[in-house]
Amino acid sequence: MEKVILACRTIEPEVKLAMEKTCVQYPVYWVESGLHNVPQKLHDALEENLKALPENTTVLMAFGFCGNTVLGLHTGSHCVIIPKADDCITLILGSAERRKNMEGEKGTYFLTPSWLKDEANIWNEYKHALNKYGEKRAKRIMQVMFKNYERIMAIETGTYDAAAFFEICKKVSADLELKPEACSGTTAWLEKLLTGPYDENFLISEPNSVIRIL
Repeated sequence: MEKVILACRTIEPEVKLAMEKTCVQYPVYWVESGLHNVPQKLHDALEENLKALPENTTVLMAFGFCGNTVLGLHTGSHCVIIPKADDCITLILGSAERRKNMEGEKGTYFLTPSWLKDEANIWNEYKHALNKYGEKRAKRIMQVMFKNYERIMAIETGTYDAAAFFEICKKVSADLELKPEACSGTTAWLEKLLTGPYDENFLISEPNSVIRIL
């Protein structure tokens, strides 16, 4: 089977870096990141993309499970391989265990530049509330939304100017009254998606099946 990549725009820089590191040049089909805001729309878009791909291919999905939006997708004539990651954040942190440990230390909201490109990002929501309600009420709204969070965590994946982005994170953190911090990210999981071999960290769905999360 020929291979193609079906990837989320949210991690486009990381996917491209993984391709560069592995010298993989499979065709890439991108799915817009904003669809995450409506899980059913993302599910439908993934279904349509799978239907539109050339038949009898191995589809390497650069996605996480993303709120189980991949659940129930029909593989058609394809073999579909998906990382067993809750979402793209877990994917670029490298493991579910690492994310769990970091969130267990203190409530953490993760950011990369790609997340701030989405019009529905949390900083834009704050600015919208600021313009509509004024600073005092906007701050109260954010305090309610982020009552379980203590910090903004910039994930440094080597795909952008980390120092410049951390300055942006400081501004976001100040507006949301959270502490700015940074951590290293990785493209290792994406690299293994591109090259194999596939272990327990990947879900493999055979042709003519329905994707079930085990």
